[in-house]
Amino acid sequence: MTKNSFKITDIIYAVVLAGLFQALTCLFYRQSVKYNGGYASDMAAYITGFEGDIDGRFIMVVFRQLMKINGSTLPVALFCAAVVVGTIIAGYYFLSYMLERENVYRERWQLQAMSLSVLFSGPIYVPGIYEHIYMKTWPKYAWHSPTEQSMVLFSILAMLFFFKVYDDGKYMEKINPVNWICFTVFLFMSAWAKPNFMLVITPVAAVFFIVEMIRRKEYSIGRRLKGIVIFGCGMIPAGIFMVILNMLLFPSDGSSDSSIAVRPGYFLEDIRHPFVMIILSLAFALFVIMMNISALRDFYYRIITWIALMGIGEYLIFVEDGPRINHANFGWSRQIGLYLLFMMTAVLFMKNFRDKEFLGQWRKVRSLYFIIGAALLAMHVISQVVFVCYLLKGGLYRI
Repeated sequence: MTKNSFKITDIIYAVVLAGLFQALTCLFYRQSVKYNGGYASDMAAYITGFEGDIDGRFIMVVFRQLMKINGSTLPVALFCAAVVVGTIIAGYYFLSYMLERENVYRERWQLQAMSLSVLFSGPIYVPGIYEHIYMKTWPKYAWHSPTEQSMVLFSILAMLFFFKVYDDGKYMEKINPVNWICFTVFLFMSAWAKPNFMLVITPVAAVFFIVEMIRRKEYSIGRRLKGIVIFGCGMIPAGIFMVILNMLLFPSDGSSDSSIAVRPGYFLEDIRHPFVMIILSLAFALFVIMMNISALRDFYYRIITWIALMGIGEYLIFVEDGPRINHANFGWSRQIGLYLLFMMTAVLFMKNFRDKEFLGQWRKVRSLYFIIGAALLAMHVISQVVFVCYLLKGGLYRI
């Protein structure tokens, strides 16, 4: 719960978002024109069209229409900057919803600060020990990829409305049609932008529906089946899109030069210290989870944890074999899973702070927990801010 009165922090939040929008518009514009031969990204390729790529991809359709406005890539840059700012705002409402459902009061400025922190919580850069910020790390946001940026925005919104449809299990009795429609639309948009969120939520949702069918014995079999079918139908449009996409990417006539292959640990082979890399990439999230293991029994936290683990698993097991093997396309599954995991642990961290009984019997331990947690989050954020400033100057993202 938050107070509705207007505060100076709301102005600060708006100014920060406006400043970020302006800076990112500049970044994305320069990426779109490869300013001074630098600013490497996928931007220009999606504007002109990747060779052999599917012409109907969401970002290509949007870019094509935006380019018709005045023939400049500026509208494209404005759109991409709006997507990033929209992701922060979507994160704000996701955090707010997760805390409100548990009746946890938070000041708006805390939600605002955390919504920014989640976006900027990239891998920790440690000079002299692990000098990587994007490559050879487990990042969760790609400033060079408009498709990933769009997927993250739509995935957060899809996850938010997935939870609203679930409504603490009340979907068995009644489903709010507006929430169901929003879930359906945002899930489809996520798949259209990039299919990876669908790749992780589908198996998790399948297990969820099976478990629900078995355990919800307070309802008749017919009632259970009806609730699950209506809920699950929200995934059909995105599912149909995934089937069509798979047929286009990997036609049955074998004409594709790529295929899905099982190569466990392929993308860990060139990392000298994978354990250190994982710790530096996920330090805040792992620390908060370690201190809140019991919270994972809650459905909402458990689902997000499953999604994150599924994304990591897909990345570690599967590759798109052939000429695109080093594109690490299953890595996008890991990235959206980790983005949601950081949002979940941000919720837990704020909830812990408000809960006076959390580690209440060990006051010094409680204080130490918040000091360490805040320090880890700060290191994530500072590292990512430094990285974004480097990109704004034309630096190569593959570092």
